[in-house]
Amino acid sequence: MRRRRKQNACLNCGYPLNSEIYNYCPSCGQENTNTNISFGQLLYDFFNNAFSFDSRFTNSLIPFFFKPGWLTLRFNEGKRASFANPVRLYLVISLFYFFVLNMVGKKITRDIETKMAQQEAANPNLNFSFGPTLLTGTDSLHVMDSLKAELAQLNEEELDSNTREAIKFLGTEKSFDPIKVDTDGETEGSFFGISAENWNTYNRLKDDRKLTDEMLYDSLNLDGTTTTQQFIARQVIRVNRADKQTLVELVTKNLPILMFIMLPIFALILKLLYIRRNILYVNHIMHAIHLHSFAYIVYGLSLIVIMLSDGESSLGDWAGGLGFTLVTTYAYYSLKRVYGQGWFKTITKFILLGWIYSWFLFIGIMAELVISFLLF
Repeated sequence: MRRRRKQNACLNCGYPLNSEIYNYCPSCGQENTNTNISFGQLLYDFFNNAFSFDSRFTNSLIPFFFKPGWLTLRFNEGKRASFANPVRLYLVISLFYFFVLNMVGKKITRDIETKMAQQEAANPNLNFSFGPTLLTGTDSLHVMDSLKAELAQLNEEELDSNTREAIKFLGTEKSFDPIKVDTDGETEGSFFGISAENWNTYNRLKDDRKLTDEMLYDSLNLDGTTTTQQFIARQVIRVNRADKQTLVELVTKNLPILMFIMLPIFALILKLLYIRRNILYVNHIMHAIHLHSFAYIVYGLSLIVIMLSDGESSLGDWAGGLGFTLVTTYAYYSLKRVYGQGWFKTITKFILLGWIYSWFLFIGIMAELVISFLLF
């Protein structure tokens, strides 16, 4: 409960107050509390309100980490006032987890940009292009002659159907799509319904920072394309030329919303798997909150170790593997304790739960990426 620093008189209207009785001024209605406090006191109040540093928090701490499912059972039994609020616990822990995830994403982006810059410096002709790569004239002839020479050395009996189709394509049959390479220098094909020539123009001009995104868009020949294809072209230009740190922030800032939406889906899967247990849907939601909260703490700490390992793959792999093992073990014992079934049924439903939820999570992440792309 939030603490009030009560006064003997209303700070707004001066009405005399009995600090032991009045939480609000009976004259003007203002809350009877003094907000002129130090920064340290402000931080203390914030964490005190967020974590409820009282008997409820201490009563919840040990069972949350070392007794999977115990807090969920107490909630289902109606013993809620003695323990930390599950929703508040989830919000605070998710704040920690997604902050760490955002930091790790930025670090990975910086590392990738550094490696790309080093590769471009070592090979000035290297081009990280977007869309189809076009080969014309002597370049296409050189590539096709090299492929023919390599394929001629293969034993025909050892070739699979795909390789045979490639040989036919390099010979007389030109039925391969979407990109067709003509030795006379003409090319045709599309990507997102936009011609390969347009992508080639874009890749030549995209690094010229004197050109705005709109100017680059106007340089493309999009006559005959649909409104949707033109919109995709605009978004591709914006996203591809944007600062990669901004893209990471855009994606990661929407992940908390996605995961919050996934909670009732996770609870619904639990409801269906344990439909004969006659447990209310809201109790499954509380179980989902406890499981996700524990996973966020463990994975958050694992990500910190991975980020600090700075290239030590063995240490990063160890942290990631240990985190996954802890979360998996915790979830299994939580299911077994909450629903009271034997180990065989629990393992079977645990596997089904993980498989189904993984598909929903994959679809959700893909949808989140698409939405982030469209709204950028």
